[in-house]
Amino acid sequence: MRTRELSYNQPKRLVRLDSEIREALLDDELDSLLDALIDREGGYVNHPADKGGPTCFGITEGVARAHGYRGAMRQLPRAEAVAIYKRLYWLRPRFDQIALRSPRVAAELFDTGVNMGPAVAATFLQRALTALNRNTTDYADLTPDGRIGAQTLAALDAFLRIRGKASGEQVLLRALEALQANATCAWPSAAQPTKRSSTAGSRTGSVSAARAFARVASATFCDFPSRRSP
Repeated sequence: MRTRELSYNQPKRLVRLDSEIREALLDDELDSLLDALIDREGGYVNHPADKGGPTCFGITEGVARAHGYRGAMRQLPRAEAVAIYKRLYWLRPRFDQIALRSPRVAAELFDTGVNMGPAVAATFLQRALTALNRNTTDYADLTPDGRIGAQTLAALDAFLRIRGKASGEQVLLRALEALQANATCAWPSAAQPTKRSSTAGSRTGSVSAARAFARVASATFCDFPSRRSP
């Protein structure tokens, strides 16, 4: 008598429930990020030396008007500021898709995006992933265009799968922090960059810089041998 192996497929209802729970947890984490950001930015400010004019919760008047707010900046509702930040610095640059794979990396990109522009943050991710792909052994180089698309997400998936999520996240975070520190030091103004949007620079130079920073992070946190020249 032949025996038949039984297989178990998780019911679709449970799969949907797992997805809903995961999304709820990510929403809670985003709420925490936004609350911390708004508390840090403070309330209404109208400094004469600030060319951007009055701000409230870190939102400039121009940005508020562009998103439909018509009231006095001093009275900008906190909920409106939260909605603007979520739309501009989370959903539009697709950091929510990064969060599905790595909430820690998404939080770092969000913070960098608020300070330097979401396109800059996305470019840092693309440069770091390219620098850490072991000369295209793990996945193809990415074009640092500052747009999170299918290729960037696939590269991130491959990186975390090959390196292991915990160690891979740590390596990637160190590379992102190094790129941000270098960009901040190289900023032409003595003032800290705030909410600027930018496109990627020279591919050759940017990738070379990213490779250098990523080697430092990889040497510290990763056991993979590097085939790149020092």
